[in-house]
Amino acid sequence: MRDWKNDLELCEKAIPGPWKIDENEGYGCSVIAGYYEIAGVDEETNKAQLLSATMARFIAEARTGWPEALHRVIELEQENKKLKTDNKVLSQQLFDVVTSTLPEVGTDEDNR
Repeated sequence: MRDWKNDLELCEKAIPGPWKIDENEGYGCSVIAGYYEIAGVDEETNKAQLLSATMARFIAEARTGWPEALHRVIELEQENKKLKTDNKVLSQQLFDVVTSTLPEVGTDEDNR
């Protein structure tokens, strides 16, 4: 299980988004965040450009963290759907019990 607070702190330390891919014909491909080039590959040499340690760690952790987060989201959505269905069934059962055990309420004149 991942440490979600640690993952969030890591995300917040990284350069803010949105990030985009900049594909320059003949010059390779770069990841750009605002005015910063986060990572790039020289198309001719196929060598990666250097990254800061913070950005390299973020990219590496994102590769393992996001799939786990997405699996967890899918699991929680399925659980939420089941709980909503269960709640609907239980609410109907409660309504049926309450309405079957309470006496019918008449008009004010009937209750005098």
